Amino acid sequence: MDIRSFFVFRCNEKMRERVDESFSNMIRTFVPESIAEHTSIVIEYRIHRCGIWFVVITNKTCKLHVGGEAPKPDLRLSTNRKTWLAIADGFETGESMYMKGKLHAKGDQSILIQLPQLFNRENYH
Repeated sequence: MDIRSFFVFRCNEKMRERVDESFSNMIRTFVPESIAEHTSIVIEYRIHRCGIWFVVITNKTCKLHVGGEAPKPDLRLSTNRKTWLAIADGFETGESMYMKGKLHAKGDQSILIQLPQLFNRENYH
């Protein structure tokens, strides 16, 4: 057995709250004008050993769902908590983490490219 497996911790309550907060903040940065009317997108985020969140974008609105898998996600992103928080806090970009192999995407890759326009952190107050 790999010794590193003994040092892999699940999110504790404080860590989970921090990740929850990062998703709530992300939703506040949604730019309805960046997406065409009647467009529907489901993005699932799997944060290893922490949980699953998914976002449903329909008719220029965005809703966050906490826990549970998304029904038929168009894009599924998975990463660890540290990488996610670095992206969410603006220290890294999703693109750079994807290129480094720290963010994994399954599904419609064109949505991944659109994420900076859909969620613009400059809109966060």
